[in-house]
Amino acid sequence: MRVRERRMELGWSQAQLAERAGVSRQLVSAVESGRHEPSVSAALAIASVLGMPVEHLFGGHEAHLDAVAVIGDSLPIGPVRVGRVRDRLAAVPVAALEELDGVVPDGRWTGSGVELLPAAQPSAVVVAGCEPALGLLAGTAPKRAGVLWARSSSGDARRALLDGRAHAATVHERSDRIPTPTEGIEAYELARWRVGLAFDHHLGSAADVVGAGGVVAQRERSAASQAAFTRWLHRVGLRQPKGPRVGGHVAACQLLAAGAANAGVTTEPAAIAAGLRFEAFEEHTVQLWCPRDLLAEQPLAAVLDELVSSAFARRLGSLPGYDVAVLGRRVA
Repeated sequence: MRVRERRMELGWSQAQLAERAGVSRQLVSAVESGRHEPSVSAALAIASVLGMPVEHLFGGHEAHLDAVAVIGDSLPIGPVRVGRVRDRLAAVPVAALEELDGVVPDGRWTGSGVELLPAAQPSAVVVAGCEPALGLLAGTAPKRAGVLWARSSSGDARRALLDGRAHAATVHERSDRIPTPTEGIEAYELARWRVGLAFDHHLGSAADVVGAGGVVAQRERSAASQAAFTRWLHRVGLRQPKGPRVGGHVAACQLLAAGAANAGVTTEPAAIAAGLRFEAFEEHTVQLWCPRDLLAEQPLAAVLDELVSSAFARRLGSLPGYDVAVLGRRVA
């Protein structure tokens, strides 16, 4: 089925379709006549308002879409979830175990593009970072927003935002070390929590575990938690321990639970939720960064409205280890 047939089926004029999709009437006319191939952004917008898979409307050309990785420089061949960021698609790999755990891919990265699955609709908002509250935000944001969470370190999330591969990113650090947002970026405080080392209750202390040569699950070098761990090692006079690198605070606790590590660099909320002992290095402030020119646009505005709502504050505040007194406060 093509654009014109679907539009007429719905009883819309070209102007009505253009208004709903946020494109010009001239573009709609050119697309319907075959004189113009729409950009990825325009094709997805038109397909979304017409309620049809993009490949059904635009055939083979648009069924195989160009995309960038939200995190990192490349994508592995396999299933992905995708979101639309400005005028391009941004993709996040979906691991096999995630599929078994109920994460539904939007398509498959072939090495040269994304083949969308039938009826797949890319998420309208892409957020990046290691803060588990992003999962809560993705689950409670208005349905029209369609939030895709790309799990990453604070450093990688910040790069994704500045490169235009995400709509928002969480950044956390000690209050005297947290980066200053660059020109054109607005920052809002999300929460405060402590970062430190989680370990089994029967062990003595964090210094005892590391000093005895225990295996410590650690974060990537670009993670603020790893930087805090390095500063702590220097203060207590201990060497860098051995141990695997994990992609998030929860993953560190999961490695401990599996018996693959003696301790893990993580946050207090994650350690409490996993039933582990916790010793703090530092208290960190968590900020959400967004481009200023997108703040008034739907559906990012809907996500930010949810962020500052009393309902979200109650949900986030109910999690152990979270201080949400600063939630939604704009950073001067």
